[in-house]
Amino acid sequence: MINLIPKLEYPILKKQDNIIYTKDSRAYALYAMNPQVLKMNDAYGEDRFIKDLAEFINQIGLPTHYMVIPKSLDIKERHQKLKDSFNGEFADIGVKYIDRATEILDYELQDAVEYLFFIAIQLPKPKGTTEFVKSTKKTFSKFTSTLSKVVSLQEEKLDKDITHHYKHEEEQVYATIKGKLNCKKATTQEINYLEYRPFIRGQNKEVTSEATESIINVKKAGYIKLTQLDEESWCSVLPVVSLPIDMTYSKWVFALQQLPFPVEMHIRADYKNIEDDRSEVIRVKRKFKDQDSQIAEINEDEDSLISEGRVILADLENQIKNEGQRLARTNISFVISDKTKEGLDEKIRDLKNFCKDSSIQIIQPLSDQLHLFHQCLIGSRVHLRDWEHPLSPEALAESLFGISQKVGNNIGFYLAKNLTDGSTVKTSLKPVFFHPQFGNQRIEGAKTRSLHFMVLGPTGMGKSFLVKNLWFYSTFLGTKILKIDPKNETESKLKEALKSFSKEEYSEFHEFVSKINFISLTHENKDKGKLDPLRFLTGIEAEDTAVTLLESLAKVQDTERQISNAITEAVQHVTRSETPGLLKVVEELKKNKNEIVREVGIQLEGFSKSALGGLLFSDGTSQSISLDKQVNIIQIQNLDLPKSEVDPKTYNRSQHLSVCTMIPLAKFTTKFLRNEVKGTLKLAIFEEAWALENTVQGTALIKEMLRTGRSLNCGCGIVTQSAKDYNEQDVKEQVGVRFAFRAEDPREQQDVLQFFDLPVNEENKAMLANLEEGQCLFRDIYGRTGIIGVDVLFNEWAKAFNTVAETNATEVSI
Repeated sequence: MINLIPKLEYPILKKQDNIIYTKDSRAYALYAMNPQVLKMNDAYGEDRFIKDLAEFINQIGLPTHYMVIPKSLDIKERHQKLKDSFNGEFADIGVKYIDRATEILDYELQDAVEYLFFIAIQLPKPKGTTEFVKSTKKTFSKFTSTLSKVVSLQEEKLDKDITHHYKHEEEQVYATIKGKLNCKKATTQEINYLEYRPFIRGQNKEVTSEATESIINVKKAGYIKLTQLDEESWCSVLPVVSLPIDMTYSKWVFALQQLPFPVEMHIRADYKNIEDDRSEVIRVKRKFKDQDSQIAEINEDEDSLISEGRVILADLENQIKNEGQRLARTNISFVISDKTKEGLDEKIRDLKNFCKDSSIQIIQPLSDQLHLFHQCLIGSRVHLRDWEHPLSPEALAESLFGISQKVGNNIGFYLAKNLTDGSTVKTSLKPVFFHPQFGNQRIEGAKTRSLHFMVLGPTGMGKSFLVKNLWFYSTFLGTKILKIDPKNETESKLKEALKSFSKEEYSEFHEFVSKINFISLTHENKDKGKLDPLRFLTGIEAEDTAVTLLESLAKVQDTERQISNAITEAVQHVTRSETPGLLKVVEELKKNKNEIVREVGIQLEGFSKSALGGLLFSDGTSQSISLDKQVNIIQIQNLDLPKSEVDPKTYNRSQHLSVCTMIPLAKFTTKFLRNEVKGTLKLAIFEEAWALENTVQGTALIKEMLRTGRSLNCGCGIVTQSAKDYNEQDVKEQVGVRFAFRAEDPREQQDVLQFFDLPVNEENKAMLANLEEGQCLFRDIYGRTGIIGVDVLFNEWAKAFNTVAETNATEVSI
């Protein structure tokens, strides 16, 4: 067979923009697809994608090379770019932690890749022109088993009319592809990567023009050995020899991305005229008819595959005849590589078994490896057509070419593993990176311009663990942070962890904790009145917040206008003084002529004398809280927050006061967000937000925080247990990134799915109900959603983040 094929010459002559010109007078336009993530269990979205891809395949009608290219994650490069953005007093600490993370992830994710999707389309030649290369000043080297590819080419001058023609054709093609697929013109860097990468498959060498100096050895039947000066690897090209009769729901391109090792995929599609396509269908129908005759002769039942195939063929013939549908004559190859032949053999066995389960048959040709290798290069011709498969556009589109499961950012902190495919944190090779400052930047494809994030879910599933991970990382970027800690546990957990990790060995952790400004609000005199809204707010905002707080404490109903008016008048009177404070408002109410109003004043005075209430009522002399440091954590002692499911009508006095305390805390947060510091991003994290959601005023405050932060390019983290109050469109749009842990209640499941813009169906409800501890739904700034498993790389962080009290209790079998 090899002797019948012309000698193999390296195809590329010249590259210009996103067009490559070949030595044999052809030109290809290259495009990079933006990988899409389908909504979970969204049959409609999947059908729509398949329809668009099938329409493109049918419409393009030009020789097309579809490529699925696994690219090493290159953790070091990603982390170096991340470190370049570090700022503030935690920057040096961040460098140490990211260097530790690089070492850990380089080991754990050495086989991890991300999949890139490219399309190369052969452009129509100018009419009447057969050659556009006039002459060559350098002879192209023949591909042999021992010679390297010639890389250095003297630039050829192309006729201006020729290049103008192909640029025009490329624009026409781009208009077609852009109308159907989410793609862009390939960059010079991307084209160079596609050109050079094949010569160092399975190696750690950087993909540059020098990488093409490989010696390509095919002396071992069925294999290709690639040798560099300091490294070698093995690869093999495995063509597909048979496909299922019915490709519906096959999703084979998407499914192959789930394997625990990279699989490179090449689909070469050519087209013939309609009559040839009809002849092809008729030929296969005759083949089925002959098989029917043979079955009848031996008195056997008809094979279900033949029956199924006959229906598909009839439908296809009708589409070709009446709708002008074209067949894509495809040659499909998979490329596997490894540093050793033994490792390669193991991967090939696994790939064959995986394909067999999908009714796809692949082989490992013994003598055609060099030609198959050449056939996978961009700009090459298809010489081997022994395994050609005529496919309808719909059948090819069922592969889900262009669909991935990627979520998160390209550059960011390692946050989790992607578990959408059913893997675990230990087995997944799909890391999720997250950058907390990308939400407000104009990034192509992003669905949001907001830095806000929201974390939903019940107690004990991992909300606090995730949130601490987020704000720890954010400090390295110079972000100024305010965290409201109603549980009063952050400082104690961090300092407890310090005891378990020595300063000598974990100096960066000790330094980190020492830089945090812990603000503990207690019953002591030094803290009295520090949460009095008349002390840290001014004007109308101070008055409105004071009225809201007092009415909430006194449980004033909408119908009790007289009390409400009296509180408003008293607040307005006091705010006109030089040293306003809520204790002065209480005195005004106690002097009111109306007995009911006086009773309210006495009731409020009672709250002011409690340990917690003392924080809310000032005599006008208390000092505001200082937030001079980069990281500030406000902790409140004596808070007695009820569980979220408790009816507010059943709150005891302590619980009621604790919930009302959240009102000035929320206002303090909005003040922090509005306090502009030039060039500094701010992040406010409000835990236990459900305590506010149980009141009309509290819900309004949360929405105000989201609106305020968004307008000032500040981030607000809302941690709560329910999505029910956030499904209004204007609120959802203000939340850039969303996390949701397990939801078991059917109503809550519906609320969460709507909040994530996912189909509300039984599959997704079951998915939410079955999330395990540490697993959650994650929606990134691009609107992509997946299941992730939160993963903390550093033992000292994991110890500090753990909110479950350790006991000596053990479970025993009975």
